[in-house]
Amino acid sequence: APMSPLVWGSQNEGLRGGTENVPGIAAAYLGARYTLVDRAAKNMRMLALKQYLVSQLAQEFNVCSYEQYAGIRAHNAAIGSNRVTVHDVLPGAAARALVDAGLAAPLFSPIPLPPLVIVLISTNTQCLPNTLLLSVVREAPPDVCNTRMKEDLERAGIIVSVGSACNTADPKASHVLYAIGADGYIRRGCLRISLGDETTKADIDRFLQQFVRIVTAIRDQ
Repeated sequence: APMSPLVWGSQNEGLRGGTENVPGIAAAYLGARYTLVDRAAKNMRMLALKQYLVSQLAQEFNVCSYEQYAGIRAHNAAIGSNRVTVHDVLPGAAARALVDAGLAAPLFSPIPLPPLVIVLISTNTQCLPNTLLLSVVREAPPDVCNTRMKEDLERAGIIVSVGSACNTADPKASHVLYAIGADGYIRRGCLRISLGDETTKADIDRFLQQFVRIVTAIRDQ
């Protein structure tokens, strides 16, 4: 009796909707098995490499977390708009005494950022152990361009990303940076650096050599 197809399509004389990629299925299985074996130990090894990378960057440049950077920005914006006054930092009586003495000007001063700072956006312990998201921030013109940094690293044989893995064709900054309120400096200087199970300390040192060269040139412009 003629077979009735379960999935309609043009393969196998109309009996199937597609032909299974048996070699691909086997490769996917082996890849998944390799990835999952000793996963916790592999994660710890990559996390240690990422921490080593950050520690080496801190020896070459001013490094801060995104929370610190955003806090300084918010502080300076408040100072610039004269919104921070003695009433925000002193008890009522003490603040009134300064007001009466005509000294009720803002108590805080702006916090200057270094000429160039590397802002670590993904330092939280909940972040992936193999991924480091950072931004090279330099307020003085010309602006930092993450695409040019990426291309310079690629010429040295090092591959990084300026966006999310699923949206690499879009030159616009990641929508996540917009969602967290990242300013233009963060968006323009942002790079995503990913490690893998095969990454070695020698790979990190090679990246550091090239990255330090590129960022030092930007800093000294």
